Amino acid sequence: MRDLTSVSLEDLMKLEVTSVAKKEQKLSQVPAAVHVITEEDIRRSGAQNLAEALRLAPGLHVARLDKDEWAISARGFNDQFSNKMLVLIDGRSVYTGLFSGVFWNVQDTNLRDVARIEVIRGPGATMWGANAVNGVINIITKSAAETQGGLLVASTGQDNRGYAATRWGGTLGRKGHYRVFGQSFRRSPDQGPENRLATVGADMMRGGFRADWNLSSRDSATLQGDLYRYGSGEETSVATLQAPYHSDAAGRLHSTGGNLLARWKRRYSETSEVAFQVYFDRTARDGSLYQAAENTLDFDFQHHLALGRRNDLVWGGGYRNIHDRVDGGFPVSVQPSRRNSQWTSAFVQDEIKLIPERLSLIAGTKLEHNSFTGFEVEPGARFLWTPNSRDTYWASVSRAVRTPSIGELGVRLNQAVFPGAGGLPNVVSILGNPSLRSETVTAWEAGYRRQISGRLSLDLAAFHNDYRHLLAGQGSTPFLASTPEPAHVVAPLVLGNHMSGETSGTEAAATWNVTAKWRLMPSYSWVRMAFNAQNLDPVWIHANSKYPRHQGQVRSYLDLPGRLQLDTAVFAVGALPAIGVPGYLRVDARLGRSFGENGEFSVGAQNLARGSHPEFYPTLPYARSEVSRNVYVKLTWWF
Repeated sequence: MRDLTSVSLEDLMKLEVTSVAKKEQKLSQVPAAVHVITEEDIRRSGAQNLAEALRLAPGLHVARLDKDEWAISARGFNDQFSNKMLVLIDGRSVYTGLFSGVFWNVQDTNLRDVARIEVIRGPGATMWGANAVNGVINIITKSAAETQGGLLVASTGQDNRGYAATRWGGTLGRKGHYRVFGQSFRRSPDQGPENRLATVGADMMRGGFRADWNLSSRDSATLQGDLYRYGSGEETSVATLQAPYHSDAAGRLHSTGGNLLARWKRRYSETSEVAFQVYFDRTARDGSLYQAAENTLDFDFQHHLALGRRNDLVWGGGYRNIHDRVDGGFPVSVQPSRRNSQWTSAFVQDEIKLIPERLSLIAGTKLEHNSFTGFEVEPGARFLWTPNSRDTYWASVSRAVRTPSIGELGVRLNQAVFPGAGGLPNVVSILGNPSLRSETVTAWEAGYRRQISGRLSLDLAAFHNDYRHLLAGQGSTPFLASTPEPAHVVAPLVLGNHMSGETSGTEAAATWNVTAKWRLMPSYSWVRMAFNAQNLDPVWIHANSKYPRHQGQVRSYLDLPGRLQLDTAVFAVGALPAIGVPGYLRVDARLGRSFGENGEFSVGAQNLARGSHPEFYPTLPYARSEVSRNVYVKLTWWF
């Protein structure tokens, strides 16, 4: 367990990040709004899972819907299926094309295996392609060589009734290392309004491996994968065609999946390196409202090389094939229920050193072709000015697209049923549209970083985003439907690219080493959103307005005598008027103690400020839940 004196501000500013340009860059010289959540940050936060760890990123709105479902986004447009944030784990996309967004309840791993999480606020489409509209989250795990020996983790608390993880790492001959791991947890039931239990608990089992080889002085390879099984209770309130025209039911969600990834790198020289990656990912969900499965096969190639002393080039291409299946019923259905879609892409980006060590222009574009909207172009340009070793100025303009999901192309979501004339039920339905275009954004950003002294650093960013072709529903002519029985009249809201909008905002974060044993990290973000939705129901404006105008946090790390660490965090989050969620104050605290070089014990409490409160409400008709107070204990032993 390291103390603060072992990690200086200079060390933090020299952290290597790879997600912005697909090459190693020092954090202090990255021309983007990027924040790195370190291994130490995760450990000292007391986070129980990956989604909770993301609360540590300034400017990111992280809201819990229930025990394992989250809404996570940057710079607006948050939702249960937040569709404008691209999320990667070791370069493998976990963004689903079923309904757009991320199923956070199955994105879990032993947090002790996470090396860092790189969070980019703002478009990343020039390098990562479609759906990297408002940001990119790249979760990077440790190499097998960094996880040698054994590890045992056990914890229990009011939220997590039981959590256990184990890991073992060893060598593969003289050139390789491996680790195998497993973990499981059991979650407590959620608390609903008026202290009512909203759902039954959840449980999960996951296991996997990673192996890394240094094949030669030039070649390295990685092979990794995992399997999981997840289950939780569901409470739904859905429309039906029989009086009283709605039904409340308790069901069960079962989810399984797995992935296998292989990566090879060759370093030709100090100025030239190639990498090839391929992965297969499968996920399946069987729930109360629908059953779905998605198989993804992805190939990616890139080449990083220097051209003379002034040009640093990264280029490459990729191919992705996704097969989706969705089987639903009257509340939710998708047609056709089977789809096979393909993406082909190529990208190039050049860093041109206009004044070496002082001024650079970074320009490039991503070219993509997909089965839904055809050809897409996502260019970007960034300026980086470093007049001295302490100051960094940057500015950018870029374009990104969000391709429609298969659900948006062919969904029928029956929202409400009420009796109509002639005894026929009337059904209000949202209908997909196979002619949808991609949503687009043109983003202008600017930022400034300064290491004010050896104890204080500052990071500022401002942005203005111009969105076009945003998704909204528009009323259409009612029609008579005979399937399913009985016959009913459908009042449709057909999805289309009917809206436009703008967002603007500022973000500020600082790191202050008050003393050699005490670090404070305050941050604040402000976002303004405005939409143009003439002749549309205001509900569509509300659907895109689920984001707090104001957010702030202050985190504190304090090293105490006797190998003790006291870590606290205060989060202040503004209201979400569009869905009736009030603002709230959250206070977390953790006290940890190390035992030599092989063990650590910690006790913590989350949400101390209030007994329970909502952070977000789901889009689909699931029961509403509230976040309650949680006290936990945790023991970690490595050998």
